Amino acid sequence: MSVATPYFDQLFDGNDDPWAFRQRWYEQRKRALTLAVLPRPHYASIFEPGCANGELSAALAPRCDRLLCCDTASAAVALAKSACRTSPMCRRSKAGCRRHGPRASSI
Repeated sequence: MSVATPYFDQLFDGNDDPWAFRQRWYEQRKRALTLAVLPRPHYASIFEPGCANGELSAALAPRCDRLLCCDTASAAVALAKSACRTSPMCRRSKAGCRRHGPRASSI
């Protein structure tokens, strides 16, 4: 089952961090653990579906040559763009990630 895009648009309406990714210790620790379990220090490409406000995106960007961030909410894509503004290899997409994500051969 999939949640409709208007739900996520509403979450980001007037709130640039609806899940408190920046403030909550749990979210900071989860992000640190996600980065720590990656088996290599650098990748050619990384695909991040559901990038939300780009907190993980900003941490992934230095670890790859190309980063594709995807979210269905327009505000989330704009926030991820801002979070990755210093990373020229980071590309953002407003799309349903399952339908519009990259092919496995392009990652």
